[in-house]
Amino acid sequence: MAKRGGRTTFVWRGDEVRDKVKRATGRAMVSWSENIISGAKRAVHRLSGTLSRSLHAAGRSYSGAQDERAAHVGSLSSGGVVSGAPLPDWGGGASAYIEAGSWISYAIYEYVRGGAHDFITSANDEANSRFPGLMNRAIAEERMT
Repeated sequence: MAKRGGRTTFVWRGDEVRDKVKRATGRAMVSWSENIISGAKRAVHRLSGTLSRSLHAAGRSYSGAQDERAAHVGSLSSGGVVSGAPLPDWGGGASAYIEAGSWISYAIYEYVRGGAHDFITSANDEANSRFPGLMNRAIAEERMT
């Protein structure tokens, strides 16, 4: 807002605000997905640990073609953990997916068995309850409050 000759004029900053909201939403989505993955890894039924290591966040454009190699041959620093694509992908709307490795066909059966084998529902519910706080923090980091 600026004063000129006794008149108040407003400077349109719509593009700047939109960009800040996108950045804040992206950061909140990344934090949200990390919360789900962390909770799912705590809850997943473990025999070998491969399913747990393969859980990762991915954006719409992620291709899991190489995720088996990453989980099995991972460097010592990554511990064989699959890394997904950066989040979010804005084409066609923001979206984030929590995925198990593409080669782990039994992941869906573990989920469908339910009970102690359902590793994602409680993790998702817990992360969803935290999302408003994650979004508020991301907006504050953009100095929009």
